[in-house]
Amino acid sequence: MYYDNGNFPFSKRIFDWVVLFSVLHHSDKQEKLLREAGRIAKKGIIVHEDLLIKKKMHDTYTKVHDFLANRRKGIPCPLTFRTVDEWHEIFDKHDLNVIYEKVYKKKKFFFNTWKGFWVLKHK
Repeated sequence: MYYDNGNFPFSKRIFDWVVLFSVLHHSDKQEKLLREAGRIAKKGIIVHEDLLIKKKMHDTYTKVHDFLANRRKGIPCPLTFRTVDEWHEIFDKHDLNVIYEKVYKKKKFFFNTWKGFWVLKHK
């Protein structure tokens, strides 16, 4: 489904789970998107995102790779990646409990990229 930074065209709590797989860093309105996902989810939200780790070489590679891989396809690239701590702050701000978290690295070409996977439930 295409998200235009507005409201999802669904009623409240219509889906059991909402999955946001590598979506949030493509939005310049991440918090609104997360809030909308929470509105339409009965049980919770599953989030998977590329992460920043506050290492210049890694974070630059993450941003450049995303831009080169997606921009040519017309996919928005506002480069709004976050650290694990920044995601936790946002989840907490929107009353979402982390019930499962996995942070891991994945080899891409000659770099390791860091990923975050969370299962979130309403508080």
